[in-house]
Amino acid sequence: MKTKMNYWKLLILVCIIGGFITSCGKDDPQLNNPEEPTVIDDPSTPSTPTPDPEGTITANISENTSIEVTNIGTIRWTEPDNFYIKGYFYDSWNTYLVSICNLGAMQGLGNVVSIPQTNFTVPQSTNNVVACESGHGYVIKFEGGNLTTPVYVRLYVVDDIGAGAAKVKYQYPFEPTNLTVSKDSLSFTKDQSTQTITVTTDATNWTYSCNSPWISLVKDNNTLSVSVTENIEYERSDAITILANEKSKVITVKQAMSTLTTSKDSLSFTAAQGTQTITVTTDASDWTYSFNASTWMNITRNGNTLSVSVSENTGFERSGTITIQANVQQKNITVKQAMSTTSAPYAIGDIYNEKGVMGVVYNITDEGMHGMIVSMEETACVWSTVYENTGCSDLSNGMNNMNTIKKIAGWENKYPAFKWCNDFNMGSVSGWYLPAKDELNDLYASYQQVNTTLMNGGLMQIMADYYWSSSEYDSSNAWYQYFYYNYWGNQNSTSKNNTFKVRAVRAF
Repeated sequence: MKTKMNYWKLLILVCIIGGFITSCGKDDPQLNNPEEPTVIDDPSTPSTPTPDPEGTITANISENTSIEVTNIGTIRWTEPDNFYIKGYFYDSWNTYLVSICNLGAMQGLGNVVSIPQTNFTVPQSTNNVVACESGHGYVIKFEGGNLTTPVYVRLYVVDDIGAGAAKVKYQYPFEPTNLTVSKDSLSFTKDQSTQTITVTTDATNWTYSCNSPWISLVKDNNTLSVSVTENIEYERSDAITILANEKSKVITVKQAMSTLTTSKDSLSFTAAQGTQTITVTTDASDWTYSFNASTWMNITRNGNTLSVSVSENTGFERSGTITIQANVQQKNITVKQAMSTTSAPYAIGDIYNEKGVMGVVYNITDEGMHGMIVSMEETACVWSTVYENTGCSDLSNGMNNMNTIKKIAGWENKYPAFKWCNDFNMGSVSGWYLPAKDELNDLYASYQQVNTTLMNGGLMQIMADYYWSSSEYDSSNAWYQYFYYNYWGNQNSTSKNNTFKVRAVRAF
């Protein structure tokens, strides 16, 4: 590196040649303190003299004298005209990595105003072959180790002072760019609209990025206009990134979806013909409806009101669903209609619905004034979990067997089939039990007619399967019925711990 000609000698020579030595006044700041540059408003121009930034340190560095970046690394000078930069060990496995960027000739440290994004040397633990020049500015980066973000040092080489040393000015941590935004997040309704963000920075320029097709951005000086299209889908969100030199800001953008509410989530009708209304509220441009029970339900729309009408129900309780759609928003409204109350005389296969008791008639006496009904539901379980004589010897009256079982301590746990049937007896309802052997055979004789009724009501039919009776055969076995039409030998006994189907019955 060549030493510059002494500034004073050059200035005096110019004064003598021009014949105006007296005009070179002692009050000229460039003469009194040649290291202090004239203050200019634009420090980013390398040829513009600028004052040293706050926190500037002037130092001589050599092979033996270094700048200490506390607990991270060192910066030294080594002949011929090279930086020797080293990162300390963070632990036995990791070292702080160093790299350097030459910003070129400039007037002073004040001209180093931004952290470059490119042209750094390759990061390494020791960077000892980087040539340096007087009058150049540099940014040195330390990274890795336990640093979540790099640490930067800005440095200006004042001069080579000989004897393997250089005079430099430096300052760290170097975070020169200020960047603020007027909003950290934007919230939009579902409609197309625009909001603005004001960007404040001392960087010479800033950029933005966003990859969402539903977000449009327009930059005008320090204002960013953010526009969103109408949202006809689900709630959506993305982010805008603002970059100014090494600084970035992320702005979250969220847009709501259409709202959809209804005045009722469900409708309940008696068995009689009737009509109820639902009010639909939405900010979508339009909405539609559909329903799945057109045989007994009818719907008309008047503005934002749906009128829901049902015909008289002469069968089982029934239900349907109305679906209301507004863009991707959907509401399902359940519509239920109770079954009508029935009365004697009954026929086999009739629905029985009196005083909270519901079932299907499978046997009648007294010309339909009395008889037996079977439950509309069934289960599968064992007759008992223990082998013991219970005394359930009645083959024709299951209620007698039920009363016998209920006298046994802990019967609810020991006899699951009996307990399931007894659970129908709740509140004011009573009289349900597990059918005896002969009662189960009566059900077998009529089960096809019962199944027709169950099928019409969309209920579970009696299966071609094994069903328990309440009649005991011995301590280990009980009677069952195989429900398969015209199957030979459809009643037999088997181990009580087999899992068979169970239906409850009741007299009326």
